[in-house]
Amino acid sequence: MQARWLLTLTLALIALAGCGGESAAATLAGPLNYHRSGGFGGEVDDITIQRDGRARSETRRGGKRSFKLRKADLDRVAALVRDADLARVKVRKSRPANDLFYYSIAYRGRKLEFDDLTIPEPVSELVGALDSIVRRYAGGAG
Repeated sequence: MQARWLLTLTLALIALAGCGGESAAATLAGPLNYHRSGGFGGEVDDITIQRDGRARSETRRGGKRSFKLRKADLDRVAALVRDADLARVKVRKSRPANDLFYYSIAYRGRKLEFDDLTIPEPVSELVGALDSIVRRYAGGAG
């Protein structure tokens, strides 16, 4: 009886350990380019993140830098890119306005361009994460 209980418990633990394939870490399928410009101060931030987390940036405040993202940051960006499904994101047209930020995200042959008023919902969290990376790693305004 005790052996059967132990076997049942072991199989249950193995089954639980095997679950969660959906939460497997996402990876970038290629370089991700992010550009943000404008605002009151005329900021310009550019960053390119490679699949392995190596990145290059150029910002008005921080100049040119090369660095490597921490695994947690790279995993978060990759998951947000996957969740945003950039190939299917639709961007609304915008009218020119003063002091807005203008953005572009280029990934796997697609380039999205939008501003503060037209940020597509699927990319809003990704934009926040990329701004945070610019601030922490590249010395930009983010």
